[in-house]
Amino acid sequence: MNRKTAELARELNACATTIPPAVTALLAGRLSVQEQRDLADRLTTAAGLLRTYASEQEAWNAPSPAPEHRLDDKDG
Repeated sequence: MNRKTAELARELNACATTIPPAVTALLAGRLSVQEQRDLADRLTTAAGLLRTYASEQEAWNAPSPAPEHRLDDKDG
């Protein structure tokens, strides 16, 4: 895992720890309208972080491209 991916993972984890209690409170009807908006913002942030994290993981795990043949290769 590269440094950027590790940082994204930390940010995602920090964001994700606040979401389950807020969702529980939402379902119990204990969140004000402003708290609901704050939760929506956290969910949007978490979704963006997750998309970025997945892209970073995909790029990190992608196979290296095959080396190209040189045009001046005398053997081939």
